[in-house]
Amino acid sequence: MPAEHAVWLVTGLALFRKRPLWQGVQQLELSLAGQALPAPSVSVQARQRLGEEPLQRLFELRTQAWGRSPQREQALRVLAVDGVVWSAPDTPDNRQQLGSCSTRHGPLPWPQIRATCLMDTHSHELLDARIGGMDCGELSLAAQLKGVDHAVTLFDRGYFSAAFLLDWQAAGEQRHWLMRAKDNLRHESSSDSPRAMR
Repeated sequence: MPAEHAVWLVTGLALFRKRPLWQGVQQLELSLAGQALPAPSVSVQARQRLGEEPLQRLFELRTQAWGRSPQREQALRVLAVDGVVWSAPDTPDNRQQLGSCSTRHGPLPWPQIRATCLMDTHSHELLDARIGGMDCGELSLAAQLKGVDHAVTLFDRGYFSAAFLLDWQAAGEQRHWLMRAKDNLRHESSSDSPRAMR
């Protein structure tokens, strides 16, 4: 199976995720002109050979093409960053590489994947995402996101880190952020400090 067909196969698997692989191949008609459809084992091998880099590049090209908002050129885009956790198939490799969350009763009995995503709140378009095992924190993954210039990004209180927020703001032009303050946050103005009172 050519690499281009493997890309279509992975895209199709996302669209037809409740169907077996061979039905996805049939639905997308992934065969060369006049030839029979490839066996499911060929499709699996082609998907494994493809790897993640071509799909990551395709994702980046798509977000560049669709991520523009010419109708709102004068306004700041409103973005949001948040994390999500998915359960992964319970295999020894996944357990070793991904890990799982822990509760007060101990670790969960299945492996999990953590992702931190950047989304446009107007179009609901996913602009960037970073994925890791459960040993990666949301904040660490968020620091790897490619922010967008001329935008205000909404964060929840879990991203409260002065170093992270200052780096996010300084990484481009007109990169603003907004976050709800923690309940126990206390601000000390310079006029309240003992040095300023003297």
